Amino acid sequence: GLSRFTGDRRYRRRRIMSTIATTDTGDFAFQNGDIYLIAGLDEVIQTCEQSIKQSRGELPFAQQKGVSYFDNLFTGNRNLQLFRAQLREELLTVNDVFAVTSVEIKQVNDKIDYQVTIKTTFGEGRVSGLL
Repeated sequence: GLSRFTGDRRYRRRRIMSTIATTDTGDFAFQNGDIYLIAGLDEVIQTCEQSIKQSRGELPFAQQKGVSYFDNLFTGNRNLQLFRAQLREELLTVNDVFAVTSVEIKQVNDKIDYQVTIKTTFGEGRVSGLL
């Protein structure tokens, strides 16, 4: 849904990058029948979420982009330190992200829960997920 977006209209006054909002399933988001555009902090957080979901080696022309899930999480011995480092490294490649201030990783049963706090040119934001 669209509940994760702040809908801050002040970004529409300035010429800044905007992108199509996506739902939690990765589909284009619509509002009142129109494609929903986001900008500012919402756009940066969505880009971070999508960047983290990218598996390293998946993109043919950007082999080093993404996170190596199969080498550090989906193995018998999970390497959470490597996962933490790759999360931080990947997020710092996103435009407008200038710091990763915290990375919290917890193992919940068979899943990995992560929460990351970032500093951007639009303020502080959180990126989280369950793998």
